[in-house]
Amino acid sequence: MTRDEETGEVSIVINITPQPTPRPRVAKFGTYYPATYKAYIKELDAMIPPAAVALEGELLVEVEAVCQPIKKSKFTTPAGDVDNLAKGVLDMLTKKGFYGDDRQIVDLHVTKRFPRDDEQPHFRISLLEIE
Repeated sequence: MTRDEETGEVSIVINITPQPTPRPRVAKFGTYYPATYKAYIKELDAMIPPAAVALEGELLVEVEAVCQPIKKSKFTTPAGDVDNLAKGVLDMLTKKGFYGDDRQIVDLHVTKRFPRDDEQPHFRISLLEIE
């Protein structure tokens, strides 16, 4: 995690294979997420350090998801909707105190792509307070 002293932009790289947030499952005793997603969230929680200072104003957030390549597929883009790819990591940034509430995000840019040569799957996130 880095913070640009001049602009105040916070940049974070999380070396994890992005996963889209699934719809919760409905059962007799309530709703739940699949075990694989719970494990993913637990791993995200361990990888993201708590924020030193919470951003308090309106935010411009950029999320780049570099996804696992698909070995055999007719598709030229990674699986998962961009909003579902961003949801888990944004929720974790809220939990870790980078900002108080998702309501602060007034401008959100989410992109997804396959890795380039010698690049591993990861998230690249930037947060910037705007006036």
